[in-house]
Amino acid sequence: MNITSTGTMGNAFMATSGKDGRFSIANVQADAALLFSCRGYKGLSIKPDFSKEMNVKMELNPDDKLPAGTNPNAPQAQRKEPTVVIDGVISEKNMAAATKYLGYNNGLSKFLYGKEATDKYGDKGANGVYEITTRERALAMGLKPPFPRLSPQDYPTFQNMKFSVFSEWVAAHAKYPSEAQEKKIGGWVSVNFKVELDGTLTNIVSTSGNVDPLLVNEILRVIQSSPKWEGPVNKDVDEPFSTGVILQFKLPDQILNNALFVVVEEMPMYPGGDVELLNFIKNNTKYPEQAKANMIQGRVILRFIVTTDGNADGISILKGVDPLLDAEALRVVSLLKGFNPGKQGGVPVNVWYMVPVTFKLTMQEADFKKTSLIDILNFLGRTTGYPQEAKNAQDTGKVFVVLKLGKGGIIKECTAVTDKNLINVPLMPEVVIVGFNNLGQNVSKTVKVAGDEHPLLKTECERVARLLTVNEIPDWNDKDLEFALNFRFVLK
Repeated sequence: MNITSTGTMGNAFMATSGKDGRFSIANVQADAALLFSCRGYKGLSIKPDFSKEMNVKMELNPDDKLPAGTNPNAPQAQRKEPTVVIDGVISEKNMAAATKYLGYNNGLSKFLYGKEATDKYGDKGANGVYEITTRERALAMGLKPPFPRLSPQDYPTFQNMKFSVFSEWVAAHAKYPSEAQEKKIGGWVSVNFKVELDGTLTNIVSTSGNVDPLLVNEILRVIQSSPKWEGPVNKDVDEPFSTGVILQFKLPDQILNNALFVVVEEMPMYPGGDVELLNFIKNNTKYPEQAKANMIQGRVILRFIVTTDGNADGISILKGVDPLLDAEALRVVSLLKGFNPGKQGGVPVNVWYMVPVTFKLTMQEADFKKTSLIDILNFLGRTTGYPQEAKNAQDTGKVFVVLKLGKGGIIKECTAVTDKNLINVPLMPEVVIVGFNNLGQNVSKTVKVAGDEHPLLKTECERVARLLTVNEIPDWNDKDLEFALNFRFVLK
C-alpha cells in the first residue's frame, strides 16, 4: 500500500506499508490528509489522528481490472516494484525500505529501465532497477553525493526558526513597486538561492519566467538584504542548502505568501485529462525557425501553478534546452486555462503542476540534405529483403534500427528494436518492405511468430543497416551522427 501526505512544497511525504499493512510516516503537516492507494481497492483520503494508532480499512474497487478470480492481496495481483541494488548487491528491500535502512549512508541513485535494465540484470530488471551507491562508497570513489537531510538538525534556520518562515520575512519587507501598480502589473515571483554553511546567501537567481522585472527586482533586493542565517546543528552536514521563495504580487498592493501545495486530496485536472493537456501543447507549439536552422531540439520541463480559478500562473522552467525553445515553451504554457482546480478539504487551493514541451526535428531537418536522404531511402528500399521464414510465419510489423556513426561513417552502434518509445534519436521516414505470400507453393509449415519482437525481421534490418555506410554520403564525412532507420514489413 502506498501512503502520501498532502502538503505544501517540501512538506508532502510518502511511505509504503509492509506486508502486514503497518506503516509509519513522519513530518506530516497539522492540516494534512493521508492518501491511500493499493491495486484492487478504492483510493482513500483520511485526516490522521496521531494521538493513537490508526486502523485504516479500504474498500474493494470493482472497476479495477484484475483478472477474474484473482485475490487483490495475492502477490501476482500487486504491481511489481523495481529491483533495488545497493553497492552492486541485489536487495530484497523496495526503494522506500532501502532509503529508510540506509539513513545517512544513502548516497547516489540511478534508475535503469527497459533493455538497459534487463541486459544488466536479466529477469530481475523487468520492472526497472534502482542502483544505489552508498554515501560511504561514493565518497571513497571520489564522488560527491548530496547530504541526506533526515531531521530538523540537518537544516539551517532563519532567526532560530524553521527555514520556511523566510518567505514570510521577505513578504513583510517587500514593497509593491509604484510603477508596477500604475501599470497594473501583478504575478508570481520565484527566486532560488543557497544558504552556505556559515549562514550567508549565495546564488540568488530568479526563476520567474516572463514576470515583469519590476516585481522580480524587488524580491531580489529584499533577499539580498537578508540577515545571516544559522547553520545546521548537525556538524556532519558538508554542503550548502538550496531553497527558494515564491510570492504573489496581487493588485492593488498585496504581496502574499500563499501556501502552494504539491499534493492535495483532489489534484487539478485539465478538461479531458493529461492526454488532452499534452495535445493542446503539441497543437499550439510553434517550432522557432532559428532553432530549426541551428538544429536545436530537446525537451523543456516547466512548472506552473494551477490557481484557484483554474488558470496557469507563475510559470518557470525547471529544465531548459535553449533560449529559443525555452521562450516558446513559456509562451504555449501561458495559454493554458480552464483547469478544474485542486482542492484540499473541499476548498480550491493553488497547486504546483509540471509539463514537458518537446521539440523534435524530423530526420531531414536534423542530419541530412534532401539529396542524401533520398539516396539513403533508395538504398534501404532496394537492399532490404523479406526473409522467407518470416513470410512463412506471416510475420509483419515495424522495426527500428538505432545507428550511431563516427566521422567517416564508422559504425559505433547498430541496434534493432521494435518499441518506438525506446528511441531518443531522430527518426528517418518510413521504408515499407512488401512481401508476397507463397500462394500455390508447397512451403514448410511454420508457427506464427508470437508477440511483437520480429526476430527474423530485426536480423535483416541490422544486416542492411551495417551495409549502409558503403554509400558515399557527404553528410557523415566530418561529424558524428545518431539516427534511427524506420522499416515496416507488410505481406500481400
